[in-house]
Amino acid sequence: MKMRERVWTVITLVIAGIAMGLIVTSIFAKIPLLLIAGLAVLVLGQMSYMHLFGMTKKTYRRAAQDNA
Repeated sequence: MKMRERVWTVITLVIAGIAMGLIVTSIFAKIPLLLIAGLAVLVLGQMSYMHLFGMTKKTYRRAAQDNA
């Protein structure tokens, strides 16, 4: 894994963590706005990650072969 990939993986995990936190908080506090915000953050994080690496199924498959 290249350094840049590692950095973006960490950033993506942090974004996902924030999103999950918002979603869980919204469920316990019963605030639908937070749930929407959490989902939006999750989707944005995933999209930025996919965009950065141009992650296609081919890339995933290649990564799986490298790790095997």
